[in-house]
Amino acid sequence: MHDNDFRVQLKEVVNHFNIDIHKGLLGRCLQCNEKLADIDKCAAKGLVPVPVHVYDTNERFSINLKSTF
Repeated sequence: MHDNDFRVQLKEVVNHFNIDIHKGLLGRCLQCNEKLADIDKCAAKGLVPVPVHVYDTNERFSINLKSTF
């Protein structure tokens, strides 16, 4: 790693390992490894607590449809 900023570090890793970030890199639940489904931004806010900053700065949201809330 050549930088202290995690965003720059992530770019370094992606570039070094030639990772295709459009192939579902983060498409699975971190708790159970189930595939995530895209949901509407408005639905995301109503299903689970979404911090205001996260909601305001993101357009894409995903959820594990098999999980219980």
